[in-house]
Amino acid sequence: MISLVAMSSLHDAAISHKGEKRRNYDMSFKLEAIEYAERVSNNAAAKKSKVEMKRIREWRKNKQSIAELKEKHKGQGRKK
Repeated sequence: MISLVAMSSLHDAAISHKGEKRRNYDMSFKLEAIEYAERVSNNAAAKKSKVEMKRIREWRKNKQSIAELKEKHKGQGRKK
């Protein structure tokens, strides 16, 4: 079951070739998880965010580019 935080941060869910749902999280969700991981631990951030610890490690590794993308796309909503 997806938490309300994860659900509100979930952009899109698609079915992968293995039949598993692929989830795309917005930049704010990723940055919040990164900040929590830096304060506490990757494991705790993964549990709190309900994502795999591998995702937290990847997001921490790419923190700079995630932050840059968030700034670049700031204020640009979804096109209608």
